[in-house]
Amino acid sequence: MTDYVKIGLLFSPHFSLTMSANKLMDKANARLKAGKVGLVLELCRNRIALRGTLPPKPNSGKSKPYQQRIYLGYSFNQAGIMQAEKDARSISVALIEKRFDWNDWLKSEKDLPAPSPPTKLTIGELIKQFEADYFNRRQRSAQSETTFNVEYDAVFRHLPHDRELSSV
Repeated sequence: MTDYVKIGLLFSPHFSLTMSANKLMDKANARLKAGKVGLVLELCRNRIALRGTLPPKPNSGKSKPYQQRIYLGYSFNQAGIMQAEKDARSISVALIEKRFDWNDWLKSEKDLPAPSPPTKLTIGELIKQFEADYFNRRQRSAQSETTFNVEYDAVFRHLPHDRELSSV
């Protein structure tokens, strides 16, 4: 999921819309799992993608199937989720019948916009985002506050809050 969906729900003006789309995607994934489709819906850059074990892409140099994504480009709404679920089922059938062809799906990836450069956030800002996400996923109570303070904040206090997180 994008940072917006993971972290920004608390600040989103479309909170109920995003939550209902998340529930629809969860239900679609439950149906795909129950149907043993072997693919799941994911949110990538506010668009829907499929993830699963797929044959190697042409010219990849790999010989065995492995976990990959197909970027469908559908909007994160009810219509996009429904279409993505249909696509997942048709891909599953094509895989079973050994007629899956990457050329049918690669055009979507080429149409995606380039990823935006990562924003530079301080460790303190990232901790605040994590805390917002933590309490967005569970009810804020005395017990959840204690768990956060003991398990996470106790460690976070030792980090330099004013420095940017580096990838090194």
